[in-house]
Amino acid sequence: KKIVVSLNPIFLFAILTANYTYTWYNYYNANMGLFKFQKRGNWLAIALYCAILIVFLKVFEALKVGYLKKQNIIYSQALSIISVNFITYFQTSLVSRKLVAVKPLLALTAIDFFIAALWALLASFIYSKLYPPRKLVIIYGSSLATELVYKMSQRYDKYRICYSLNIDSGLDAILETIPQF
Repeated sequence: KKIVVSLNPIFLFAILTANYTYTWYNYYNANMGLFKFQKRGNWLAIALYCAILIVFLKVFEALKVGYLKKQNIIYSQALSIISVNFITYFQTSLVSRKLVAVKPLLALTAIDFFIAALWALLASFIYSKLYPPRKLVIIYGSSLATELVYKMSQRYDKYRICYSLNIDSGLDAILETIPQF
């Protein structure tokens, strides 16, 4: 289970880096004229993109499948992609010694958004199949338990409160109920 969850981000990095690689070779490096990169220069530009992407995805916590909600992961990924592509645009412009065309990078950003959102949904689905929500019983002794129940009910993907039991029910009733959950 942990191997599958650990390999999920690598899949995302590979696809996003492949998209950038395609954009780099077909639009930016191809139009640099005299400043066109050769083999190692291209590798360095792609590796730099990948490194910046990894940093931003980790900073914005865009890879925390199972910990964050799907919409939070997608939002974090969108922020990461915008940030990385913004930095990369100016980096490419500096290397080219002119402002390069924005359209290829905007197209890359749109495609990356789609792929990242699809990845977040698919990774969350796989995570939920590997780690289904826990069925819980809550044993309460005061009305403060309602806050806890409310918080846990917000994460229906992780917890399912199936039964509640007052502490005044007695130790025998509690011990009889707990093994079911």
